[in-house]
Amino acid sequence: MLMNYLDPGTGTMIISAIVGVFATIVLGFKTIWYKITSLFSGKKNDLSDDNNP
Repeated sequence: MLMNYLDPGTGTMIISAIVGVFATIVLGFKTIWYKITSLFSGKKNDLSDDNNP
């Protein structure tokens, strides 16, 4: 029987990767949602502020 040992650093790395993937997915859906809602509302969601001199 082969037993593997995962030290605390490896466990932290795995949890960190899972949180990063989850955050990336949420941000992707948020970006797509804002693009879809701006398409139907007719507004342009532009982050640049061209009104300031």
